[in-house]
Amino acid sequence: MQIAGLKETEVQVAVPESRMAEVKVGMPVTVKMWANPEKVYAARVREISPAADSATRAFDVRLSITDADEAVKLGMTAGVKFRQQGLQQQRLQIPLSALTEMNGKKLVWVIDAENKAQPREVAAGEFTENGVMITSGLQAGEKIAIAGVHTLVKGQPVKPVAKAVP
Repeated sequence: MQIAGLKETEVQVAVPESRMAEVKVGMPVTVKMWANPEKVYAARVREISPAADSATRAFDVRLSITDADEAVKLGMTAGVKFRQQGLQQQRLQIPLSALTEMNGKKLVWVIDAENKAQPREVAAGEFTENGVMITSGLQAGEKIAIAGVHTLVKGQPVKPVAKAVP
């Protein structure tokens, strides 16, 4: 027998350990049920497991849906998006291969309007499976070198090749 409390609707999600720094109890979350992806529900992080699962290295996080309706049923599958509260700085994700270090400073090679490589100091945030977050020093839409960054010199002409951003 299973007993379920119907007053509070929960979603359980496994969060990879590399993303746990972003998750805090009480933070807002949006939830979409796979049965009706048009409807978005508001939720909050209720509980974070103190230890990662030994097999998956992911943490169980429980969310409380604050505006659940009769369409939300026990055992349904949902998609979850964590929202950053009070995020003041712009954060851009770049490929790991684009970030280099020179004289103890983290650099990205920006490709200027004349297709010349220019070094730019940046502040790097967390590293993820998909790249590194840049918290300052780079603007959205700027072209950057993502290959051969260790061999570039200031003002070196480069031939840009378009690459889709993940």
